[in-house]
Amino acid sequence: MVEQPGHPLPPRGERAAALAAHLRGRIEAGIVRPGARLPSVRQLADEWGVSRFTVVEAYDRLTAAGWAEARRGAGFYAQMPSSSAPAKAQEDPMPTGPAPTWLVSAMLRTHVVDKAPGGGLVPPGWLDAGLASRALRTIARNEDAWLGYGEAQGVPALRQALGRKLGEIGIPDDPNLVITSIGATQGLDLVAGALVSPGDTVLVDDPGFFLPFAQLAARGAHVVGVPWVGDGPDLAALDELVARHRPRLYLTTASLHNPTGGHLSPAKAHRVLRLAEATGMWIVEDDVYGDLAMHPPPRLAALDGLSRVIHLGSFSKTLAAGWRVGYIAAPVALVPLLVERKLLAGMTTPQPAELAVASILADGAYRRYVARLRERVAKARGRALKAIAAAGFTPLEPAGEGMFVWAQGQVDAQVVAARLWQDGILAAPGALFSPSGAASTWMRINVAAAEHAPLLAAMAAANRG
Repeated sequence: MVEQPGHPLPPRGERAAALAAHLRGRIEAGIVRPGARLPSVRQLADEWGVSRFTVVEAYDRLTAAGWAEARRGAGFYAQMPSSSAPAKAQEDPMPTGPAPTWLVSAMLRTHVVDKAPGGGLVPPGWLDAGLASRALRTIARNEDAWLGYGEAQGVPALRQALGRKLGEIGIPDDPNLVITSIGATQGLDLVAGALVSPGDTVLVDDPGFFLPFAQLAARGAHVVGVPWVGDGPDLAALDELVARHRPRLYLTTASLHNPTGGHLSPAKAHRVLRLAEATGMWIVEDDVYGDLAMHPPPRLAALDGLSRVIHLGSFSKTLAAGWRVGYIAAPVALVPLLVERKLLAGMTTPQPAELAVASILADGAYRRYVARLRERVAKARGRALKAIAAAGFTPLEPAGEGMFVWAQGQVDAQVVAARLWQDGILAAPGALFSPSGAASTWMRINVAAAEHAPLLAAMAAANRG
């Protein structure tokens, strides 16, 4: 039995929502237990004095949200949705030391931008959902094009479009040198599987994106950090590390370095390439944020002509993270080996998302859209730098570009992150961004999250200790 509300009925257009909220509240409170049959449509309509259409709409709302189950011929039954009890800080404590997989898992669960200053994505509201939806509708009309496995190297139409896109930034325009992947994450894993053996040394930027540290270490690599000093690696340190370790490869970024937002200077880029040529070291270039740069430098793969550089890209940061469309542009000698690795890892990559991206690239829509997105990110960054400084953090100079501000706080950033997590706020402490895991007062802050005043207030309080 559901009692009538003890107050006048809400306006007609709001009655279904009010009834759904009332029923949900009873399920959440345990008054109606999961599995119990809910009142019939007629019974609720009579008790609430509303139409049966209103009750049906209320039940539709509950069912869509996972709070009710419709059983044909038997009515509606209460249930507790699996997402109704997200992990709380006390139930999912932040590790006391660097834990990249924990942070990524927490980031994927935390969809609210103003609760995730440590997140790595552009806010969904900044993306063009209409562009993505139109592309999916376009490819859905030709079912024969995407119901099969497709080619191991990737959808030909996408590889051709990617060849043209890469050609615009000086990388050889050849679809035969492109292999699609499930995001740049799989791209790096395929490259590591093809080139890195247990015990090999791999150089990475320090600070640098943390997930590859764990990926490479899981393959048995000896991961060594190269100090990043604003416009690229510390060249003296790089020379010394190469001479000492004879590394198999160096993972770095030319445009929009993660986490600092810096660019690799042309002088340092040429020095890195000469070192690679002289020692036989491979260069893996992570370019997943490159499309968001207002003033991008030449890519290493463009300067090198895909000789010793392997270029990784993705559309997860600009189009749709869930599509997981990434790609590798590789020297011709490596392409068969990488395709074989991809076949062994999962045969092919999903065709629908690849065809959708291909259609967006083919008609020029992506170029126009990403220009608007780039402007929005740049404006948000300008505002964020001031807000972050007002919260007691000192942004790195020069300020850089893109989605992230690398800023120094007053206490250990791991302590700040743990305090914020108690309030359900996800931060990215600096220790994560070094393969050594050394304590750090630095923190990566997403510029979109930094626009939320309550969040900045919480960060400022945690930063004061």
